[in-house]
Amino acid sequence: SRTGVALVNARRFADERQTAEMLMEAFLPSEIPAIAGFEAAARYLPAGARVAGDWYDIVTLPSGDVLVGIGDAGGHGIPAAALMGQLRNSARGLAMTGHGPAAILDALRLITAANGGDSFATALYAVVDPVGQCVRWSTAGHLPALRFRPGAAGYIEGAGGPPLGAPSPASSERVAAWRPQEGVVLVTDGVVERRGVS
Repeated sequence: SRTGVALVNARRFADERQTAEMLMEAFLPSEIPAIAGFEAAARYLPAGARVAGDWYDIVTLPSGDVLVGIGDAGGHGIPAAALMGQLRNSARGLAMTGHGPAAILDALRLITAANGGDSFATALYAVVDPVGQCVRWSTAGHLPALRFRPGAAGYIEGAGGPPLGAPSPASSERVAAWRPQEGVVLVTDGVVERRGVS
């Protein structure tokens, strides 16, 4: 009977995991939109379990601007994936209705706080104006963006605040112009941090 119970539990766990993985894939963009004058690419490569709290988004807004976002909900497994889904979809909806990066992060702070006392996340959101070739961005505890051009690269500092879920004043926004051959790289902490390694 113990073996039977163990097999039932293993099947249930496998079914839950498969469902969570399907949801995870549904949360992430199915394609990267074409942006006139720009190249864009994204990779989602979880270091451990397929079910995690990391997300990215890139979508063309009704204005013609492009929303770019990245974030990481604290924790692992289904709770982190559930919070990630709430935050990513909320950010996309807010951007579609005209909210800028700082306003998006302020709303995500409220959603994270309402999710429970130990919920937290980091995020960086930007709105790219392909015509004016500028970008507005704001960040909440997330790793800074890496800006590069031929022969040089450096982190973009500023417009930052504490992680989502932590008390914070209103988010601030920065604006930068982009010149030809410049680019930006956004990553989550899994790219630069490893357990047990400095």
